[in-house]
Amino acid sequence: MFFIKSYVCREKKYILKYNLKIHYYWQNYVLLNNDINPYLLFDFRNKIFLEIGFGNGDNFFFFLNFFKNINFIRIEIYKSGIYNVLFKFQYSILNNIKLIYGNFNYIFKNNIYNNNIDLIKIFYPDPWVKNKHYKRKLINNDSIFLFFFILKKKGKLFILTDCYQYSLFIKKIFINYYFFIKLYNCFFEIFLNSKFNYKNLLLNKVIFNFIYYLNKL
Repeated sequence: MFFIKSYVCREKKYILKYNLKIHYYWQNYVLLNNDINPYLLFDFRNKIFLEIGFGNGDNFFFFLNFFKNINFIRIEIYKSGIYNVLFKFQYSILNNIKLIYGNFNYIFKNNIYNNNIDLIKIFYPDPWVKNKHYKRKLINNDSIFLFFFILKKKGKLFILTDCYQYSLFIKKIFINYYFFIKLYNCFFEIFLNSKFNYKNLLLNKVIFNFIYYLNKL
């Protein structure tokens, strides 16, 4: 698979006091980019949810407290988002969360074992609406095959976007893959508890949701 870098990371300078506070939590919660086996990280009896891109983590602890019997793996490419979440860890003791700092394409392709994830959550990915930016879209032919391999049988893929053009693109591209079946009467309202969603509602913006069920042998 040809690797496309679809983002630009600009590192921010953090004061020493801030770095010292989160150093311990980075070592305990952030995974290195090497072999990652979810069943060695968590209680294998619990389901595993994967979130790609969590921004500043404004709804992070809400999910952890609501889904106490769910294990979470969350991938974020921006170090500032990781820092914001880790800074809050000093007020909590969490055993059901691991973070990954890196690009999801590389993580998926090289690190996560197949057939381990119960649900993949992707909220408001960059739409990259220009035609010349097609290969930068997070949802593309390559990523769909990666979703297929890492999701368990009957696993679910949950995507939200507020971009109409992107919603049409998602709908069109998934038609080509018979093993992802769209669910029409299924919606996880609990996942909408975030500042971004509330802002969209206040602005009367339409939120397009896609939930796909993986049907594989």
